[in-house]
Amino acid sequence: MAGADHFREWCDQSQSALPRSVVHSPLLRTTQTAELLLESLGLVKAEASDLLVPGRSDYAKGAYLDFDQAHHLVVGHQPYLSWLIDVWCDADRLPPLMPGGFAVLSLLAPSRGGAELLIMSSEGGQV
Repeated sequence: MAGADHFREWCDQSQSALPRSVVHSPLLRTTQTAELLLESLGLVKAEASDLLVPGRSDYAKGAYLDFDQAHHLVVGHQPYLSWLIDVWCDADRLPPLMPGGFAVLSLLAPSRGGAELLIMSSEGGQV
């Protein structure tokens, strides 16, 4: 899983700890991706959240995040995740995430402008 390997490399290089868990949409494809990440990154748990299903209008509230954790790994659907990154980073149309890609944000608050984009990566390379 090239995206997971690149994410692990970024964490190592930036001296950032890997998240302990992954939260994901309960739909089949995101559940499969979360299970692959759980195994390949050695995470402790995967948790499905109905708050990440397509069509929800409250993605940006971040109610699916566990604020007792320092780091979060979220697996969801497009275009919702790209929209979420745009909102939290208060950006005007960053490139969309591609399958196998990831973005790392420093999140102060789950609200417009509440995050800073640290890296956005398509599968196999940085964007």
